[in-house]
Amino acid sequence: MKSIKSKDWFSLERIQKLDMFQCYPVAIAICQNSKTKKFLGTKLKNIACITKDYTDLCFSTEEWNRVGKKYFQSLQKDFSICQKINKKIFQASKDLDKFSDKIYALKGDLPFGKLIKIYEDFLEHLKELYSAANFYEVLELGQKKYLTELLRSIIASHLDVKDIKKIDEYFPILTASRHPSWIEKERIDFLKLVAKLKSGTKINKDKLLKGHARKYFWIPSLGSFSIWDEKYFKKEIGKFHGNPLEEIENIKKKRGELISQQKNIENKLDLSRKEIDLFHCMQELSYLKDHRRGTQNKAFLVINLVVLQKMTDILGLKKNDINYLTLEEIKNLEGNKKHIEKRKKCWAYIIEDETKEKILEGPKELELFKEIIYIKPPKSKREIKGSVAYKGNIGKIKGVVKIVLGRKDINKIKKDEILVSHITNPDIMEAISKAKVIITDMGGITCHASIIAREMEKPCIIGTRVATETLKDGDLIEVDMNKGTVKILEDGTK
Repeated sequence: MKSIKSKDWFSLERIQKLDMFQCYPVAIAICQNSKTKKFLGTKLKNIACITKDYTDLCFSTEEWNRVGKKYFQSLQKDFSICQKINKKIFQASKDLDKFSDKIYALKGDLPFGKLIKIYEDFLEHLKELYSAANFYEVLELGQKKYLTELLRSIIASHLDVKDIKKIDEYFPILTASRHPSWIEKERIDFLKLVAKLKSGTKINKDKLLKGHARKYFWIPSLGSFSIWDEKYFKKEIGKFHGNPLEEIENIKKKRGELISQQKNIENKLDLSRKEIDLFHCMQELSYLKDHRRGTQNKAFLVINLVVLQKMTDILGLKKNDINYLTLEEIKNLEGNKKHIEKRKKCWAYIIEDETKEKILEGPKELELFKEIIYIKPPKSKREIKGSVAYKGNIGKIKGVVKIVLGRKDINKIKKDEILVSHITNPDIMEAISKAKVIITDMGGITCHASIIAREMEKPCIIGTRVATETLKDGDLIEVDMNKGTVKILEDGTK
């Protein structure tokens, strides 16, 4: 415990309250993964998943900085390492998705030993995925944004002093994905489905709905294991009153315009072939980050629906109780049942190095982390600053704040209010669609908020570090999209 206290921890990601199953496999994939060290040369050794009122994914600042420097040195030596990493992330995501589809298709009862083996295979797939994905997480999501600084410096080196402000205009365009996100893919397929139904030809509507739901059922699953089923999509069809083919063309047109903008800026800046290749790698990474997170969320949902629920029936546990135990604890259930109720209130899963792990449970033990999680206070209590992920067409925007950390908060926000979150995920898309501005604590060039903001054309500021700590529900704020600043005009408590 002394070694835990001695570390300077910071919260990388804060989201709605999760159970242990949704966190500890990722912790293992990040820190107890020999594949990462073999592939990238070094890896993170410390992690703490802490859950009380919400879930924090925490890391040692010293360890994060050590690994970040090592990874950045590798990148500086050889930019082509990005292509190697992107290829591995894509293949690992593809393999995980195939695995999920195979498991989801299993019918009937399965022996306990088979379920254990599936769980173990799932953990191995995660390790394969994170052996490459960690590279970009460390370089971009901490306090120091290595990739952002490098790419902005490249743009700056091609600009005259009088044009230096154009960095803020060019950077989000040059790093935007050329491929649609999972959300945009679903939207396009949904619109095609609606167009078929409106065509007047004889079509099996139930079959179409079932096929669409089978492909995208997992999208809202993070945190709550919610799904989009046929009933959900049937309801969405009933709410749709536009022209589906026209909307598809508009989406494709915007994608084409983005690619044209990117090519024009590359030519205007006279970027070298090496520099263009690096920006293209970052564009590919933006796509892969969303693709990887999507396949990962789907896999967690499938393991929960198929493996954990079947285990629950075999072991005679209450619904969802098994989600508060590790795989090793499930294997030795009798001695570990006692932990479940305490962990429902709060828990922490900590890996101090490759071999040492500790689980804390109950309010008393979690007091240890009360003062440990590092959140840097803002320099001003009335104004905060971040990076502009998508500028939009309006310089300054006023609106009312709503803090949205997960699905439990999505009904708080009304149309044209300002969504503030630690980090966005697909599970809060319903809230994002209502918001007129998105503001996040975390985020880099590849984050979900950046990708979605561009696709939905919503002004977005990321990486403020302290938005959820500084702003409150009901605050009236002014967002300056030219400067990336957020100013409190009126307190929501008044």
